[in-house]
Amino acid sequence: MTSNSERYKCPCGGTYEFDIKTQMLKCPFCDSVISQEEYDAMAAKKLAEDNIDVKDGGSRLDIDPETGEAFQEGQQETYICKSCGGAITPALTSISEKCPFCDSPIVLSGKISGEAQPDVIIPFKFDNRQVQEAYTKHVTSKHFVPKSFNAEARKKEIQGIYVPFWLLSCKADGEVNLDCQKITTTRQANQEITTHEHYDVYRKSHMEFTDLPADASKDMDDDLMDSIEPFNTAEALAFKTAYVSGFAATKYDVGVEESYPRFEKRMKESFVKAVIDKSVKGYDKVDVVDSQIDFSDRSIKYAMFPVWIIRNKWNGKDFVFAVNGQTGKLVGNLPTDWSRMFTSAGIWSVPAAAVCIPLAKFLMENAEWSGASIIGFLVALVLSLIVHFAMVAGNTSVADATQADGYLDQESFSNAVERDKYSRTERQVRTISTSVK
Repeated sequence: MTSNSERYKCPCGGTYEFDIKTQMLKCPFCDSVISQEEYDAMAAKKLAEDNIDVKDGGSRLDIDPETGEAFQEGQQETYICKSCGGAITPALTSISEKCPFCDSPIVLSGKISGEAQPDVIIPFKFDNRQVQEAYTKHVTSKHFVPKSFNAEARKKEIQGIYVPFWLLSCKADGEVNLDCQKITTTRQANQEITTHEHYDVYRKSHMEFTDLPADASKDMDDDLMDSIEPFNTAEALAFKTAYVSGFAATKYDVGVEESYPRFEKRMKESFVKAVIDKSVKGYDKVDVVDSQIDFSDRSIKYAMFPVWIIRNKWNGKDFVFAVNGQTGKLVGNLPTDWSRMFTSAGIWSVPAAAVCIPLAKFLMENAEWSGASIIGFLVALVLSLIVHFAMVAGNTSVADATQADGYLDQESFSNAVERDKYSRTERQVRTISTSVK
C-alpha cells in the first residue's frame, strides 16, 4: 500500500477543514484555527522529529482485494481511511471528499500532481447557511411557483464542490463587414417618403480576452455553470490542497481542445459586438454581413471554482440549482403553476378592460359600443397576458453563455483599418390619409 491522500490532522485528534468565515483551517471539535503555512510548518517538523506524517489521510490499495489483481491506470481505486479504517472507493475524477464512515475530510493528493494540479483556486466565500437563505429568497420572490413546491420539494443535497475550469487568455484579430444605414423620413403632400442610405462599413480590429472560463467537468451542466458567472479571477490564489479540505472536488475530464469551440463562440460574438459599439457611429441601423476572426497567443490556466449545488425533487422531476460560492449568485429553473398564472391574467384583464373599452370606442369613433367592447376586452386580455408572461420569465434563469464581454480587456481594443463607403440609396413611399373628420 502506498500513501496517496492527505488529511489535515489536528493535535486534538480531529481533522482540520477549510473554514469559509476565517479563510483558514479550522478543527470542528476544538475550534482551533491555523493557516495553511503554519500547518505545513508543523507537519514538516512532526515528520522530521518523530517520522510521523500527520497529513496521511489514507492509503491507496495497489491490489484489488476482491480479485487479487493489481489496479490498472484509469481504474477506480480503493483507499483505506486512516481515521476509521473504512474502505473508500471515490469516483475517478474525485480529488477530495469525506469518508462515508467517519466523515473525515480526505484530499486525494495523488490525483492532483503534475499536470493534474490546478494553477489557481478561488476559495468559498459563502457558507451553507447563506446558501439556504439565498435559495429560500429566490423561490419566494418568484411569481406563480406552485405552492406545493416548497412543501414537497426536499433539499436532498446541498453540496459545496470545487468545479474544474479552464481559463483562456488570448489575442483576437479580425475583419468585420457591415451594412449600415442612415434613415430619414420626409412628407410631401399625402406621401411619406423614407430614405435608406446604405454604406459598406469595414473594420480591421484587435482586442484581447483574459481568463474566459469554461467548466471542465462532464458531470456539470454547461448552461448551469455559464449562468453563475462571473467569477472574479483577480481574487484567485495559488492552488493549495488545504482549500479543498472538507469540500468535494473533482479534476477535469473535459480537455482544453474540447473546450475551444465554446471559447471561440463566445469570443466571436463579443468581438463583433465590440467593433460595432466602439467604432461604428452615426448610423440608424447596422447589419452584420460577415466576419473573419483569428485567435493567437493562447494561454490556459487550470482553475478550481467554488460552487454550491442544490438538488431538489418535486413531482418526480429533478430541479438543480447552482450558487456561485464566491459571489452568491444563484440560478436554477423553477416550476410554474400555469393554471394560477392564466387565472390571474384573466382576473386582471377585467379592470384593464375598464380602461381599454372606452379608449377603443374613442379611437374607433363611429363604431358601436358592442364592437368596441369586444376589441377593448381582447386588447386588455392580451396586455394582461403579456405582463404575466413577463412575470414568470424570471422563473427561468439558466441559459448558455453566448458572449464574453466581461472578459474583454476594453483598453486593448484598436482598429488598424476603418472604411465607410457609400453604397446605394433606397426609397420607400407610403400614401397617408389627409382627410379630417
